[in-house]
Amino acid sequence: LTGTRATINTHAVGNVAATLAIMAVAPLQLSEFVLCVVGVTAMILVAPLVHYYNTIGVHENRRFLPHLLWTIAQLSGTVGCFVLFGLIAQSYATLLAAGQSVAATLFLPFGTAFAETGMVVFTRLMYNRLVHSNKLDPETAPLVGDQLFIPAPCLIMSAHAFAEGCRLTATFSGVISGGGWGWISTSLLSVALNLSARLGWTRFMLLQLGKKICNGPKAMALFGPTGWSKYHDELKIYAGYFRFVSVIALCVARLISYGVFEVEGSKAPAFNLSALMVIICLLAAEFVEDQVVTNELLPVNPAGPGLLKMNANGDNADPAQLITLEHLHNVQQGDPWRM
Repeated sequence: LTGTRATINTHAVGNVAATLAIMAVAPLQLSEFVLCVVGVTAMILVAPLVHYYNTIGVHENRRFLPHLLWTIAQLSGTVGCFVLFGLIAQSYATLLAAGQSVAATLFLPFGTAFAETGMVVFTRLMYNRLVHSNKLDPETAPLVGDQLFIPAPCLIMSAHAFAEGCRLTATFSGVISGGGWGWISTSLLSVALNLSARLGWTRFMLLQLGKKICNGPKAMALFGPTGWSKYHDELKIYAGYFRFVSVIALCVARLISYGVFEVEGSKAPAFNLSALMVIICLLAAEFVEDQVVTNELLPVNPAGPGLLKMNANGDNADPAQLITLEHLHNVQQGDPWRM
């Protein structure tokens, strides 16, 4: 919103606003998920506007509306992404509670995969429409500050991290409440879809299908690799392990609280044997998946010459290019965010 890095005072104001909002709705006894949404909403409504007001003198030519639209897009790709995957996890739990185990097995892997891909596409479209197009239009002033260095990793990593977190928490909670070993097929299908996407075979199949349905250039525009998609593939190596911290911390807290180290029972740290195996197997699967991709233990999809020529006429500052370089004229030389 401001084009300037937030200060510690800005973060403090946001945290105070979130705390007050949560305390205000606490008597309603809402779920933790809803309380998180309330707190984040209050933080978003207060902290950025305060920071914008404090930095008016830094960027005198800054226009509020373009920055506001790009900020809303970023919120949709982070907080909105959190809400979206929360709803997917809730839907998965509902299917399990209704006894629709087969539907749940198919819904969670495909639902998270499509939602993750959709959020990456959303990021690309919003950046091109709200930020990059302003740089190319001589009649409009570009957004001030660096709108790529921090927003791009946050938006792309949010898509993958929330997707992986949704798979783990939904599977783990489902096993806690219902037990059983039906999560194995769900997890294997998730790993297969992830490997297909990371090795490029999903994109390859979509390209081939797109060529049959529409012409080649249109299929390339819809499903071809870009800087955004390659960045997404790269961040998958780092964003898949954070999800285990909270789950393992919960188990450790139960172990400390009850002081009982057992596999089954009401005081078991991991609730039951199946839930314990969920943590171990999904962590091992994440490691194996990264090793397969980084070492190319499975074949990578063939990249034809059409992919290399897809954006040959674009400018070098367009993130749609596989290699993107950008010189920001409106950022001071001493600014560490300057690219």
